[in-house]
This record gives sequence, C-alpha cells and structure tokens, in this order.
Amino acid sequence: MSQLCEKIDEKAYMRNYLSNLYKDQMELIKALPDLNDGIDVIFRDKYYFDETENNDYYLGEWNDVVRHGRGYYHFGNGEYYIGQFKNNEFDGKGCYYWRDGKKLDITFKKGKKDGIGLQILKNGSKLTCEYKNNEFIK
Repeated sequence: MSQLCEKIDEKAYMRNYLSNLYKDQMELIKALPDLNDGIDVIFRDKYYFDETENNDYYLGEWNDVVRHGRGYYHFGNGEYYIGQFKNNEFDGKGCYYWRDGKKLDITFKKGKKDGIGLQILKNGSKLTCEYKNNEFIK
C-alpha cells in the first residue's frame, strides 16, 4: 500500500507566516510618516511580498520595482527592520530589531545608520548612541 507524502510548500508556508506577521506589524508601518517626496508609491499587502534568495522578506510600499516609502523588512536570520525606505535602502526613520531582543531607533541614510539614536536592551535599559556613516561614534 502506497503512502501519500505531502511536501511542505515553503513559499505557501512563508506567505501564510507573513500574512500573520502583517497583522501584527501593519499598525507600526502605518504609524511611520510618509516620505512626501513626490514619488507615487503603492502598498503591496499580505498577498504580495518580496522574497530574496537569503529568505529575507519585505512588506510595504513600492515605487515600481523598488522598496520606497514605509515598510517592514524581515531578515532570514530572524532580525527585522521597520522604517522608511528610499530606492531599496533603509533611509529615514526606522527601528532595527535583533533576535536577542535589542532594538535601535535611529535615522538611516542610504542604508547606513546615521545620527543620534536610542538603543533599547532586552532588559528595558535605554542608551543614547550616535552613528555616522554606519560607524559607532558614542
């Protein structure tokens, strides 16, 4: 007697996972200010997401084929970023979340941390920090 073996459809699984994630993160995405840079964007919701070969996922606003506006970027390693994007890069106000529970609320310029930020540790301690061109200053 033969057995039917079902293969897990990873894309369908991740789409379902992202759909659930979408509910949790949508309010944070919407709370971010619009870029107001005159570029038309479209929000692609839970039925569409960008998937990379590294198992990274993006949910948010697009200008044609680039991430542009407000969005959520989930890295394959479990870390994620919620913030503003310009031309496919973190750019503007955003918060980066590490797997160990740390958070960094800071401004990004062309994909790099730049400015004074607030790092929140897993235990709730808050530290003011400064970055310039992705380099830690203090």
